[in-house]
Amino acid sequence: MKRAVRERDGGRCTFVSESGRRCQAPALIEFEHENPVARGGDATVENVRLLCRAHNQLAAECAFGAAFMERKRAEARR
Repeated sequence: MKRAVRERDGGRCTFVSESGRRCQAPALIEFEHENPVARGGDATVENVRLLCRAHNQLAAECAFGAAFMERKRAEARR
């Protein structure tokens, strides 16, 4: 699955801004579930995309809320 997602997404972040510009981040690319597993999403090629770390964090905040994600990041730092 990972190989298929990398090939489909060109090995780079798939985030597209409101103006239609695709992210150009060259590193820190992560797999992201468009429909989070915690909300019933599947680990399928169709539900997984590549995002840079910053856009992956933004997607998580949109899905779960900024306060929840900040608590999770603080827990991870401990």
